[in-house]
Amino acid sequence: MFYYKENNGVIEKYAVDFDINAIETLKNKIIENCSYIKHVEKKDDYFPNFANKNLIKNFNSIKVGEKEYFEEIRDVFLFSYDEYCPPYLVTLMNKLLKSNSEVLNEIFNYSIPSELDLDDEINSLWQDFNVSDNADITKKKLILKKLEYLLSKKEMNAKEQNITPYYNELISLIKLNLVATISLSDLKRAEEFLGIELLAKLNLEHRETKILKNK
Repeated sequence: MFYYKENNGVIEKYAVDFDINAIETLKNKIIENCSYIKHVEKKDDYFPNFANKNLIKNFNSIKVGEKEYFEEIRDVFLFSYDEYCPPYLVTLMNKLLKSNSEVLNEIFNYSIPSELDLDDEINSLWQDFNVSDNADITKKKLILKKLEYLLSKKEMNAKEQNITPYYNELISLIKLNLVATISLSDLKRAEEFLGIELLAKLNLEHRETKILKNK
């Protein structure tokens, strides 16, 4: 796999090397420690079909009744589970593991997402609850319901870790070895001579990246 980068009018070609097992292990750590966890409870007469069962944990089902469907009687279950929603970096890592060199630009310029912070929203709701009219029971119940949801969400994600050290580890696992260079002007002359577009196929990185050249 190769990675191309423009540097001051010179096209640099790098051979990309990484340990697949190390990347896979790191990816699983990110899923476990940096995912947003969403608790789901729902009633249905058929089992849910999950796109990725590895992101579903603490799955439980309890029969709570029956449902008539035309001439068929179906069991109704209450399903509950925790769905792990990993950061976008995991999607990029999956592409890298499939030897997609084009994803390297996104990885090197990945923007660290802000951490989940619900305190301001929770405090605001508490203020609304305290200043609302005691006679307005409906409004107070609505506020308490929102608070219950946010507090549960905060507790469930209390152990969520910052992704930064994991991202830095990923960058350290990707090795770039410079194997060839060609000036941009020479490449354009080759395009004119051959009558084909070469530059567009290289998926060049024009911006300054966060990665250092490996020696």
